Amino acid sequence: MELPVRLTIFGAKPVSFESAVVALEPRKISVRSARPLGLRTPLKVETPDQLWMGEVVEVYRDGQSWLAVVQVVHALRDIPDLTRLANRFLGKVDRSETEAEGTRLSAAP
Repeated sequence: MELPVRLTIFGAKPVSFESAVVALEPRKISVRSARPLGLRTPLKVETPDQLWMGEVVEVYRDGQSWLAVVQVVHALRDIPDLTRLANRFLGKVDRSETEAEGTRLSAAP
């Protein structure tokens, strides 16, 4: 499995680039990168609907690329759902979402 992701290295000037997750564990992610990542480097790993933050705890050379193991400190999943929920709490409900929900309710038996 290779899941395309966007990696951001935190620092005075954050650096972002494309990468791939090659393994997922509950608290660790293995990431393949074209550039080396230093130990203890703080990272953000993003997909359109997920975000993980952590730090590099292991690094290996793997042919032309690098494999880094990231210890996950924070994880957010289902970001679109979380965004809709936050908008509802703030009173920013999308009209199309309300209409779609009304359609689902009226179609219920």
